[in-house]
Amino acid sequence: MKCILHVGVHKTGTTAIQNALSGFDDGQVAYADLGEANHSIPFQTLYSEDRLWPHWKRYGYSKNQHNQLVENFERKMSATCSLDRDLIIFSGENISILDVSELEKVKSNLDVYFDEVQVLMYIREPSEWAASMYQEQIKHGMVNNSLAHTSLWRRYLNLVKVFEESNVRVVNYDNKNKYGGNIVASFLEECGIQTRVELLKDISKVANVTISEQALKFGYIFNKSKLDTGMGKVPNKCRYHMLYSLDRIFSKTSKISSLPFSVLVDSNETKLINQEFGFNFDDAAPQNTSLDSWLSDIDNYALNELEDFLTEAGFYSGRLNDAEKAITSFFLFTMNNFENDKIEMSRVLNDSDADVLRDVSFKYETKKAISKAEALSLMKIAQRARPNGPFINTKISEWEE
Repeated sequence: MKCILHVGVHKTGTTAIQNALSGFDDGQVAYADLGEANHSIPFQTLYSEDRLWPHWKRYGYSKNQHNQLVENFERKMSATCSLDRDLIIFSGENISILDVSELEKVKSNLDVYFDEVQVLMYIREPSEWAASMYQEQIKHGMVNNSLAHTSLWRRYLNLVKVFEESNVRVVNYDNKNKYGGNIVASFLEECGIQTRVELLKDISKVANVTISEQALKFGYIFNKSKLDTGMGKVPNKCRYHMLYSLDRIFSKTSKISSLPFSVLVDSNETKLINQEFGFNFDDAAPQNTSLDSWLSDIDNYALNELEDFLTEAGFYSGRLNDAEKAITSFFLFTMNNFENDKIEMSRVLNDSDADVLRDVSFKYETKKAISKAEALSLMKIAQRARPNGPFINTKISEWEE
């Protein structure tokens, strides 16, 4: 029996892959059921040195509850590995950041059940990857001009040391372009189950949404501000909504360029990756520029746009002429209007909604029937526009059973 361990890395379509495969089992191939689509947390809880105790402690778990959680993951892991299938797939981007001793625990456990363990790792152009990773840090309130776990080469070496080079396959993230940009189709091809693409096609896709350059910069300035955001879950949610509200204001501005983030990339490591895998990633030395200076540079147009919004909303009038004051005011506006903002923002169509609407519409031309999963996705879009609709909510409850 074979196992494929998909280890990301982060920002290479892992969310789309995990949500597309979650619950998949055709009798020959099964996606592991560990209680959640992304297997990062289960693997870290089972195999990391601290059993991810600091993480669970932050979420209010007692030591006893944590031990019960570990036991629950162990039972799920054992049940999944004991399935009579030709192939079991695990997927978790945080598996790639486990150290050698932790990876050895993973391998030791998998070897009990599987005759063959293959590791699959996607890598994208380093400066693009850095830009995408940094964007996620901003969403979570971080301001460091660095990235955690940046060394893709080190991750690869750790995996090779434990699983052996012949069992670790590295794929260029741009490989998805062979499949019209569909990372799920690329993944299935790499796993040798491309004939089953049609079985997954109707499963709705979920992806992390990219924000605009101006929204990122204002988010960075906000995170550096002195405004206390350590007041619980509501302010953190407001920060998230604030960024996407900003993105709506600046939707017509440019998307984020990867060039300023090249300073976070080790060009020597990129050269090693190119040599080892035959990739053509840009391995030129980064420009001698300050990422902080670029992120802090808000032009007058963007500042005026934000101030005009706040004025029209009646939050204040006049010009602050100060980016930090403007963005902290916008955050307070978002927090003061949190419930209304939450309702309004939940009604906005996102990128994954566009995928669902496009795919269902195309079925008119192909004369294919709409699946239950698609119908449910459409009804949930309708629910966001009419959250209290009794018929909509009843159908969602029925179809989710």
